[in-house]
This record gives sequence, C-alpha cells and structure tokens, in this order.
Amino acid sequence: MLIESEKPPPKTSSIDRIDFAEQRVVCVFNWSDEPCDLAVHLPGSYAISDYWTQKALGRFHEIIHMHMAPHSARLLTCYPADDLLF
Repeated sequence: MLIESEKPPPKTSSIDRIDFAEQRVVCVFNWSDEPCDLAVHLPGSYAISDYWTQKALGRFHEIIHMHMAPHSARLLTCYPADDLLF
C-alpha cells in the first residue's frame, strides 16, 4: 500500500498515435483543470489537419506545439509531407 506522499501524481495529459498505411492519427488529451502547452514529436515532415474540424493546420517538421484548453482533446490526421506539393 502506498503512503499518501508516495502516490504518483495524476496524469494530466496524454499523447497516443495510430498508424495506418498512408496516414498517422495522433490523439492529444489534456486531463487537467488547467490549460497546458504540449509538443507532439513526429519522425519527418507531415501535413497536419484537425480531424473533427477538417481545418488544415499546416506542414510541420518533426514537432508540432499545441496549446490545450482544460479537459480538451484533439485528433490530428498526419500525412507524410515529403510527397505533397504545397
């Protein structure tokens, strides 16, 4: 049994991904009561859009920084940008 002071801190955010043949889907969650800034690391360049709003977020190389409202989630679709012409 853990003593109160030995309990791990509550999880305040999480980032998971699902890889498909032609795209990667990244799920970002802020479980906290406070806003937070998160960095999502990706191997290479990707054209990224918000799945729910269908808004194009742009082309990113290896990292995307996001500001997350309290108790929010984002679902990002990521297509390899090396083959895309902008």
